[in-house]
Amino acid sequence: MLHPFSSSPRQLVLLAAGAVVLVALAIAPGASADASHTTRPAARQASVGLGPAGGYTPEDLSVAYQFSPAVSRTGQLVAVVSWFDDPKIRANLTTFDHEYGIRADTASSFRVVDQAGKKSPLPSSSKGKHTSQQTATQVEAVRGVCNTCRIVLVEAKSGSLANIAAAERTAGRLGATVIVNALATPEKEVSTSVRKAFTQPGVVITAPAGDRGWYGMDAAFDSGGTSVSLPSFPASDPSVVAVGGTTLALNNDGSRAEEFVWNADGKSGATGISSSRGLGATGGGCSKRYAAAAFQRAAPGYSAAGCSGKRLVADVAADADSSFGGLDVYDSWGHSGWLTTGGDGLATALVGGMYALAGGAPGAVYPADAAYENSARF
Repeated sequence: MLHPFSSSPRQLVLLAAGAVVLVALAIAPGASADASHTTRPAARQASVGLGPAGGYTPEDLSVAYQFSPAVSRTGQLVAVVSWFDDPKIRANLTTFDHEYGIRADTASSFRVVDQAGKKSPLPSSSKGKHTSQQTATQVEAVRGVCNTCRIVLVEAKSGSLANIAAAERTAGRLGATVIVNALATPEKEVSTSVRKAFTQPGVVITAPAGDRGWYGMDAAFDSGGTSVSLPSFPASDPSVVAVGGTTLALNNDGSRAEEFVWNADGKSGATGISSSRGLGATGGGCSKRYAAAAFQRAAPGYSAAGCSGKRLVADVAADADSSFGGLDVYDSWGHSGWLTTGGDGLATALVGGMYALAGGAPGAVYPADAAYENSARF
């Protein structure tokens, strides 16, 4: 059975040196696929700006979440960890910057390296056609949120845990203050080396809860599919900021009209079941391996999730529903140009960019801790 959640999203507010970052907290605080909402919000108002593909723009999201993308954050280095090479990413980012009036990127504000930190040789570009959308989404979303922070794209040889962990270590070695991940794999026992790669005190590491619902239940709606009954790693690691996805609706002035857990499968999966396929929903679940940190156990709603002291995924959530808003990005490698993208990978990049705007989390062992502490004040 899919786990219920509170339909009233709380807020996370991060305050740092003039930056005010507002994102939705996925309560309980874990994101569930069983939304109590049975209807979708009304269509977006005509006065809300639309991107080239009809989705939301960076400006829409900055108004909705009340952050200032132009705040000076040149001291922040955001590493986006992906796998395989996207040879068009620099050109794509240039198109994105120009479309949205962002200062053009330079060799110092954006660069690409392999998992060892070298400029060449980069991984397979032909295989990169399959990951180019995720790469474009996360790089461009970070740039749309934090116009002035520096970005390094670290391209792993593949999506294996070993290679992603190597890229993670490289990101930290290069001085990243925030590391944004796309990886969401069913939780399993990992080596000490892999675990340490995702435990870098003072560095904010964000990872998606996944796009397959609570415990991967979305997969059960596919013909012959079954749930993995596990949350996603590395999001399930308490050292990581686990990010879920929402459906975001805006008012005439661009402010948030409504926001709730992204769940295209419908209440109790009714829509997905009737379609005989999973339609996408934010991930979540109770870890089978990691204990919940004290700050999470103390959060309102934690006990109702039934995790019995175990880590609950996710910590925070942001826009992920491409069928309603998402973000318009440019991808000319795996696609033919502008498209509206979403998923928890988008939300993960948005939250990573917001952390960079807030000045990162210097010295913090658990960067998510500040999110829970600040949310309790409002």
